[in-house]
Amino acid sequence: MTYVLEPTEIPLTRTSFTKRLAGWPRVVIGLAVIALFVPTLARAQGDGARFYWKGLTGASVVPVIFNMKSGNTNPFDPAHTVLGDSNFDASLMMAGFARALAVSDRAASVSVLVTMGTLSGQTVVDGKAATQSAGGFGDPMVQFGLNLVGPKAMKNIPDLLRYEPGLPIVWQLGSWAPEQRTTLEFLPAVWLFGPNNDFVGKTMTTDAIFQLEGHLTRNFTKGFWASLDAAWYSGGKATIDGVAGEKLNNVGLFFTAGYELNANAQLTVGYGSTINDNDPSDLRQNQFRVTLTYFWHPLMEGMKRLGG
Repeated sequence: MTYVLEPTEIPLTRTSFTKRLAGWPRVVIGLAVIALFVPTLARAQGDGARFYWKGLTGASVVPVIFNMKSGNTNPFDPAHTVLGDSNFDASLMMAGFARALAVSDRAASVSVLVTMGTLSGQTVVDGKAATQSAGGFGDPMVQFGLNLVGPKAMKNIPDLLRYEPGLPIVWQLGSWAPEQRTTLEFLPAVWLFGPNNDFVGKTMTTDAIFQLEGHLTRNFTKGFWASLDAAWYSGGKATIDGVAGEKLNNVGLFFTAGYELNANAQLTVGYGSTINDNDPSDLRQNQFRVTLTYFWHPLMEGMKRLGG
């Protein structure tokens, strides 16, 4: 069993209402989708750039995610348990549905995810080499998120126009106009794990993982943005039948780019890798991810009809 504790944002700064009003249709579209859906299995890159931007209540999202991973840890294992003499390769396809909600005036989201794909691995257990592969559907997952601290849920256009990211999660730099938007994000998290009583016939316990990721993001046009990302993992020492392993102390660097295909679709591409991974006990992982997201909101559809 896995638990994750992640803080939410506190507003810090104010920007020009006039500038935001000029680009508000794009703002509605962008904030209606971002932060609704990043599935657990895609989180080796961390939560990702712009994940904690809140969406307009009532927005619906259908994501399709293609993820390729390789390294010395099972990509289905959020504890990143390192098996030094091993190599895993996975190709995952994920699809689901998410909805932005308001719970007692707080921003919330609920999502469901179905995973399919293939996984192959070569490892050494008790001095014996083993190779195994698998494919098919994974277990469906349901996620629920609630913003406990920060601005109230955005239920209408005025709420959206007044929305102001701020430290400690999202810090806007300069103008909030859609084609000039720049953010610096610091996302701390703590992962807690229950015991695994059937780890190759043994019992494994895992210490908590402390994770810090940072993102410097920039809009180059109203529909195109990119981000330079970094993540640091510490902890996660695994103990198998009383024998303790090494704790993680690893850094990963990533790059993300997003492009708005039209008023209802966005394409995001990301690539990244751990960098201090020369020792067999170091976490080693590479990832390439493509996400196509289709989203809609009654306000967005009404604007399109009026524009037509």
